Formats: sequence, structure tokens, C-alpha cells
Amino acid sequence: MTTLTRRGDAAVARRKAFLSNLHRLLDQAAATLGLSDAVATTAHDLINRIPEDAPAPISPAGVERLAALRGVDPRTIRYRIRKLIDVGLAENLCQDGGRRQVVRDRQGRVAEIYGIGFWPLLDRAAEIEAAAEARRRSVDEHARLRREISAIRRRLRPVFEAGRAAAEACAAWRSFPRRLAHLGVERLRDLFARVQSLLEAVEAPGAACGQLAESRKN
Repeated sequence: MTTLTRRGDAAVARRKAFLSNLHRLLDQAAATLGLSDAVATTAHDLINRIPEDAPAPISPAGVERLAALRGVDPRTIRYRIRKLIDVGLAENLCQDGGRRQVVRDRQGRVAEIYGIGFWPLLDRAAEIEAAAEARRRSVDEHARLRREISAIRRRLRPVFEAGRAAAEACAAWRSFPRRLAHLGVERLRDLFARVQSLLEAVEAPGAACGQLAESRKN
């Protein structure tokens, strides 16, 4: 393998890693900012059309070409690009009149490039990654709380279905929401504390429900 070949392979690898990082950041930003799949898809299409030898993350892809690719009206693509710019993930680096192009020198190298730039996305990398991590933690906690609340409910349900729980405990049991998926993390935390407290109350020595549980064991 020649030195030029090795350099070429290294350049290709760097480009793939660079584009992969852009796509990853975009996915994280779309999730944390609540971007629609359509807007995110247009952003991915733009990134995929950044020239291999571009000195900056600028996509010269034309609106008409992107519209034809997805079978939509060019106005739809323009709206999606404006959305990317409005939320601070891209910038308009087109020439006057919105022209997008790549200008090359006599050696074929990129001398100038105009289009939609993704420097804002890269500049916000730390912020986006931190927000994505916080979102992952929130999703994990949401799932954990739902599992734990459901497990406690399964322990409590036979007691209340038997109809021998104290009136106050029964009222608390009936006040719990049946479905959990739509509840936010804060409400789930509160609900977990309430069902845990109820479980401790009905299992306490001398409680009516506790006595019922003991009688079933015997």
C-alpha cells in the first residue's frame, strides 16, 4: 500500500467519522428539541450532501433536488430548513438570492462553498450531549418508577379486592390513577411515595390488612 493510498484511506475514515458525528448530534438535538421526523430527515439529507472535500460543514444541496428526493413541494423543504435555522442548528450561508454552489480551483479543490451550514450544530455539541444524557436519565427513571409502582400495586391489589381494608386505605387506593404512561417523572415520584406509604401502612403489625395477610399465610 502506497503512502498516498494510506493518506486517502485516512481521509475517507475521517470524513465518515465527521459525518457520523453530525448525524449523531442531529438525532440527539431532534429528540431534545422535539423536532419532527420530517425536519430531521431534511437535515440528514443536507448533511449527506456535504462534499467529501468540503473544508467546512456546509451543504450546497439545492431545494429542488431535496424536494424531488422526498417527493414533496420545494416550499416544504424551505420551511424545514427555516425550522432548523430558527432552533439554532443550522445557518444560511447561501449566496445572495439563496444560491448554493461549490466553487473549485484549477486543481479541483473546493475554493468556496455556499449553502446551509451546520457550524451551529457543532458549536452546541456539549449542550446537546448534556441535554441528551439528562433525557436518557429521565426516561430511565420514568421506566423504573413505573415498574416499581406496578410491583407495589400487585402486592396491594389482593388486599383491597378482599374488601377488608380500612376505609381510609381504600379511599387512598381508589385515588391512584390507573394508567402511568402519561404521567411525568415528578408525578410518578409522588405516586411512588404514596403507594409505598400505603403498602407500609397495610403491612404494619396490627393493621386490618396486615392481619388479613397473616390469616392467608396460615
